[in-house]
Amino acid sequence: MMTHLNSDRNPEDSVRISPFDPRVILRYTLLQLPGFILLALILFLFHSWFDIPVRAVMLVLGLWVAKDIILFPFVWRSYIPGEFSPLKALIGLQGVAVESLNPSGYIRLRNELWAAKIARGHFPVRTGETVQVKDVEGLTLLVVPVPNNREKSTTQNASNQPAKENRS
Repeated sequence: MMTHLNSDRNPEDSVRISPFDPRVILRYTLLQLPGFILLALILFLFHSWFDIPVRAVMLVLGLWVAKDIILFPFVWRSYIPGEFSPLKALIGLQGVAVESLNPSGYIRLRNELWAAKIARGHFPVRTGETVQVKDVEGLTLLVVPVPNNREKSTTQNASNQPAKENRS
């Protein structure tokens, strides 16, 4: 099973990570090691204090390792190296301004309302205009107006208004 990070965009742009990637397995193993060592020490103490059979100690340690192996397919994505944030998957997607963004407001993206702010150097966006997510700052999306969007809305506004008669 392969996973595409940022799978909503072009697959060539995304990074393919497999659960069998050595980096993922190494991170998972290294982070499981302290718990295993602590359990082994506790079992060793119990073995020496309460005369627990070595077979029982080995059985518990084996079950602990089996637990880690069984859980790995469910949690391996958490061990992908790097700073992957699910919010970064929104970069490149387009949404619609629910209110004017001057410089901040709300947009609708994938049927969800998101706090958004116009990226530096771009003009304000009116309600109903399409925007594209360029970056994420905390839980606020940094957006830019989609090209041709402003031209379309200006053309529509001009065509919807009656022509003024020139009475001279």
